[in-house]
Amino acid sequence: MRDGYLLAVLTWTVLPAFATLPLLFHLPNLSFTDAYFETMSGITTTGGTVLAGLDNLPKSINLWRHQLNWMGGMGIIVLAVAIFPLLGVGGMQLFKAETPGR
Repeated sequence: MRDGYLLAVLTWTVLPAFATLPLLFHLPNLSFTDAYFETMSGITTTGGTVLAGLDNLPKSINLWRHQLNWMGGMGIIVLAVAIFPLLGVGGMQLFKAETPGR
């Protein structure tokens, strides 16, 4: 149980720190704190941003930001469909809502 908590804490702290690297390389005026906020916002799909002029950013940075949001959204769906039923909480409603062809 303790290892599971350690894994969760390290994942939620190290993954966004690693994901800041593309932002820091391509946006030299961005601080680590702002880049960390930007990546954590993407992974948690909260939608907050500290960047101004998003249309003027390089396309690669906008793609990276969108990929972070997509991965965060997929993580929420996986959590709801795979983990919640194991805990006795329903996940089939989300599964049916996200299934195409219905």
